[in-house]
Amino acid sequence: VAANIAEAFKKKSNKDKIRILNIAQGSLSETEYFLILAKDLKYANMDELMALADQVGRILEAYIKAIKG
Repeated sequence: VAANIAEAFKKKSNKDKIRILNIAQGSLSETEYFLILAKDLKYANMDELMALADQVGRILEAYIKAIKG
């Protein structure tokens, strides 16, 4: 997710930035899935990490909206 955000930051066009940030959103969804799986398998309590992932998702969405204008 972080690498996608860094890549988007360097893109010149807003279209490219948004496309890569959408990829970051997909990567975040995959991360959330693995956190849920880890919780279901009782590896650890993932509530704090899930809250952080949710926060990252909200920040990504706000960034995309700001780029769109």
